[in-house]
Amino acid sequence: MNCSVIRYIIQSVADESVLIEVLKMSFDWITPQEAAEAWGISDRRVQALCANGQVEGVVRLKRGWLIPKGTPKPADGRARNGRKPKIKSQ
Repeated sequence: MNCSVIRYIIQSVADESVLIEVLKMSFDWITPQEAAEAWGISDRRVQALCANGQVEGVVRLKRGWLIPKGTPKPADGRARNGRKPKIKSQ
């Protein structure tokens, strides 16, 4: 399924809740709430990851996001990831 078909579906359906249900039935998509439960993080954090482009294959709707099923949780870039703190020289 290419992006032009998805864009056409998004533009042709007026009610967002109906659009989400149509896309979820037609494709393997999950909502940010479902991804939050699967990944063990908050809904808001999933939305922030989507907005920052850290989730692969995410589709933006009018007011929400659709995430492909099976998408792995992105790495948490906020942590220092084991880096040693800088030592101030005297």
